[in-house]
Amino acid sequence: HHPKLLDEKGCQRCHSPHYSSKKFHLVKPPRQLCLTCHSKDIKTRSGRKIVGVQPELAKEMKLHGPLATEDCGKCHEPHGNDKFSFLRKSYPGTFYSPYKPEVYALCFGCHKESLAADSRTPTATKFRNGNLNLHYLHVNRPEKGRTCRACHANHVTKNPHMLTDSTSFGTWSIPIKYKESKNGGTCVSGCHWSMSYDRENPVKLR
Repeated sequence: HHPKLLDEKGCQRCHSPHYSSKKFHLVKPPRQLCLTCHSKDIKTRSGRKIVGVQPELAKEMKLHGPLATEDCGKCHEPHGNDKFSFLRKSYPGTFYSPYKPEVYALCFGCHKESLAADSRTPTATKFRNGNLNLHYLHVNRPEKGRTCRACHANHVTKNPHMLTDSTSFGTWSIPIKYKESKNGGTCVSGCHWSMSYDRENPVKLR
């Protein structure tokens, strides 16, 4: 369960018992309400740190769709469940994961499954070299598939395509130095040597 359910305020921390102009009798709009607690870092009972979102929102940042529409509940179950970070559907909490569509049920609630299922495509993703689907190349593996979190920010970023500045691999923080071009881009990350892609004029991959 969400720990705040059992503190001294209980349900009234988020809901007004008598009247509210907000949906579900919330005391504030959803994003404002969540940021009442999640504006700063929170350390869980298990020792995991939940990074606060508010410092990033104060900057000129790009917001993930649900956060931009102030609908945190699109991804998270506010009362609690048995999934990682109280997510509504499955999403891997690790850097690597064997690829199965059901593992990414949360992502595929908005994004098309073909994003990671089709090895070649002219339309399913912009992350492609010609028609070679580079999402498929990274994610769709029977053992060490790179999960979305390896490259993308969940909430906010200053980078295009919701790319993160760095990714955590064990105790290491690996930089992701991405440069966008007209029809593709270049990634100079700590994961591999400099590699480029182009949707119109495919680059020869090493």
